[in-house]
Amino acid sequence: MSSICCSVRGCHNNWKKKNLSLSQHCFEHGTVKSECCGPAFNLYPPPSKDEDLRCWLKALNLKHPPKRPYVCSFHFVDKKPTTLHPYPEKWLGYTAPLKKPRGVGVRQTDASTINAAAKDTATQCHEEVMSAPPPDHDYTLASPLLEQPLKCDRATQCSGPAELHKELLRTDHLSLLYTGLSLQEFSFLADQLLKDYINTFQLDARDQVLMTLMKLRLNLLQADLAERFHVSQSQVSKIMSVWFDIMEEKMRRFIPWLPRETILATMPQCFKEHYPTTTCVIDCAETPLQEPHHLDSRGDGFLEYLHPGDVVMADRGFLISDLLQERQVQLVVPAFTKRSQQLSEEDTPRTMPTANVRVHIERVIRRLKNFRILSQSVPINLVQKCDKILRICAALSNLRGDILEDENDC
Repeated sequence: MSSICCSVRGCHNNWKKKNLSLSQHCFEHGTVKSECCGPAFNLYPPPSKDEDLRCWLKALNLKHPPKRPYVCSFHFVDKKPTTLHPYPEKWLGYTAPLKKPRGVGVRQTDASTINAAAKDTATQCHEEVMSAPPPDHDYTLASPLLEQPLKCDRATQCSGPAELHKELLRTDHLSLLYTGLSLQEFSFLADQLLKDYINTFQLDARDQVLMTLMKLRLNLLQADLAERFHVSQSQVSKIMSVWFDIMEEKMRRFIPWLPRETILATMPQCFKEHYPTTTCVIDCAETPLQEPHHLDSRGDGFLEYLHPGDVVMADRGFLISDLLQERQVQLVVPAFTKRSQQLSEEDTPRTMPTANVRVHIERVIRRLKNFRILSQSVPINLVQKCDKILRICAALSNLRGDILEDENDC
């Protein structure tokens, strides 16, 4: 069974990952997924009837299909084969070619009549475009696409492509590139965020989520996003402003303060070796708080989770020793070089345990910095959203897999 994997190109779901997902923690129910939600996906075998099997293989569009082309639930409209949707249809790893309509007979006529008809058609299309209401701003008027000859297609009514997320997120690799999440993680997040959401924009709701994630992941310019999603820059700004508020509100539960027993059970071995009395070791640059608790200017919300004997690891810039002493909590910070070339002989052995432990903190920070909006210049119009952006990126980082695959890796 361990060799069974999804046959869709670009999808890496297999039986082993399905079993591993059962042991993952469910943030919604507070327990492991085997006791509540079940596996993250299922693998379905191909149908036994010849006609259904041919349709199944045609949907996969594989040059060399396996003998038993299993497909995971992620590629079905109803998450599994049903009567209405018995074959895989979603995120199949390729773009289906457009079917050209059959040629329609044209009555022979003279060249002057054909030219006159073509001229009338182009004039009518141009008048329809010019009579359309103008956008919020004139940013799109400078688009090079509008400098090309006008083309009018009655089937599309001169509109942009719908559901752009299906085109961009064809594989896990592309999904990680644009959003920082796998296809499965993006689908789960979008389903959670779109509950009770009333769309007031013309853009597809999942495309709005994708646009916001692309801003966080790649820190693209608003003009770039406007060009990709075929909207004006003002619409991009409004959409991101709305979704930053929605994401920060709905994704707080993805940044929980775990129970003390869970922290002790999942703590890397090197923490216990170097700091045997430690019950909680964290980086003060991170704020993994469970709602409704929030850090204020003095960090009182964070302090409520500390107990006498705990150890807090922080960078040198965090001046919180007086607050921790009141609660009998030890503060561990890297040693100062004091403008010298290297550490003193006394500080070197004391710094080694801290450095060995801190490597795991740096791994978390590195994952957080994968969202480039945190490591690059923030536009002036997003300055007021910085706190929310940081919390959203922290929640997105927690949606990824474990930092350490091996619990003894130190």
